[in-house]
Amino acid sequence: MKQIRPIILIVIALAGSCKKSDNPIVPVEVWSDGCLSLAREGGGYRLGGMCCAYLQIPIKEFRAGTTRIVGSTYSSFTGAGYADQSVSATVKVSESGDKVSITYTAGIQPTIHELTPGPAKLSCPCYCD
Repeated sequence: MKQIRPIILIVIALAGSCKKSDNPIVPVEVWSDGCLSLAREGGGYRLGGMCCAYLQIPIKEFRAGTTRIVGSTYSSFTGAGYADQSVSATVKVSESGDKVSITYTAGIQPTIHELTPGPAKLSCPCYCD
């Protein structure tokens, strides 16, 4: 019985140290900005609508008032198919949960997208043949 007490105390201490996030999950499935659309795909989100390119972000949920740096994949058309590039994307959700800002650098150009809830309002055709 004496051996079990330390184990019980450790379990209680560990359970008490786990803190649930106070930031609520934002219940938006699709975000957009002009032609761009950020929507669920697989186990994360895909930012599409860019001409001949897209960004895959492995985030399962957005929490209001948070900023996360996530290893992501930027895919761009080369003329012979799509080439993947690993990028670091910064995903910032506003305190109110009504805006998502995504910043990443593909090549040498830093890119920032400011998205709001809802589907894309524009259709911008691109020809990647």
